[in-house]
Amino acid sequence: MLGKEDGLLFPTHIMANLAAGLAYCQSRGSAIIAGADSDITRNNREAFVKFGGLHFREIEENDDGSFSLDNLKGELEALDLTPPLSGLVTFECAHEKKGGRIPSLDWIDELGKVCIVYKCFLHCDGTRLINASLSKNVPLPNFVTFCDSITLALDKSLGAPVGAVLVGEKSFIEKARYIREFLGGNIHQAGTFAAAGLFGLSHCLANVDWDIDKAKAIALAVQRENNSIINVDFEKVETNIVHLYCNTEILNANQLKDRLASVNEDEAPFCSNESVIVLANALSVDTVSLMVHNKISHSEVKLIIQKLMFIIKEFEHVKPVC
Repeated sequence: MLGKEDGLLFPTHIMANLAAGLAYCQSRGSAIIAGADSDITRNNREAFVKFGGLHFREIEENDDGSFSLDNLKGELEALDLTPPLSGLVTFECAHEKKGGRIPSLDWIDELGKVCIVYKCFLHCDGTRLINASLSKNVPLPNFVTFCDSITLALDKSLGAPVGAVLVGEKSFIEKARYIREFLGGNIHQAGTFAAAGLFGLSHCLANVDWDIDKAKAIALAVQRENNSIINVDFEKVETNIVHLYCNTEILNANQLKDRLASVNEDEAPFCSNESVIVLANALSVDTVSLMVHNKISHSEVKLIIQKLMFIIKEFEHVKPVC
């Protein structure tokens, strides 16, 4: 499926990413470079430092989750990675905090070539790689030609209850197997987890395409409203994540998040006489993230749109805060 030799099941993608880093960088003083807003930086940085004694370097990312290869070269040249020390570079595809954006295939290939020149490993946090593949209509292996390892989540795109798979060369997977045990990740009922993932791969890929369509429907509706309260950048909605940008003079991200999760007396007639609660995440003072998944039906997407339209109308006459 991904063109690699072997794979290993983990309870979570966070543990899979951690095991990958510890498997490649087994000597204390080795280094990991990751995007500043990446899932690995947010969830694994402290563990890499504490468990592995590793140097962790952040690199600023572009809007699509890529980063400057010149900056990467500068970071690698500044590191002393004389054996037995090793280096690992990671990237995220699709990138959650960048709104599900997808780095270009050309950039990923060039990144891989840089890693070859500097003799370091390349890991893809492909938690949402299936979304990226279907969005771009590009086979999964094309994204990871130069990657030494990939994490693929089963509980994101595919809707499995838990689980992630780490893939790579057999020797790497053997190291990761030992680290999984060290981290407490051995699963006695692994067949149950694996069966859910296999079912997702066999039956739920169409749902991923629908999730992307549903996310774009929400974004398009907000954009067409052409209002001064909530905006989107429709062209940047590539997968199942929609970022809503708030006019903070009227409504900030936390206020919008709370308003989406509440219901008042006036909105039910506007929302097909339903009490609609939308759970969202405030990423910053002006950005709210909506994530569409396979449990949200097309009819529920219409209700989400109706709720957003009502909130826009509700705040249109609010005077800006000076």
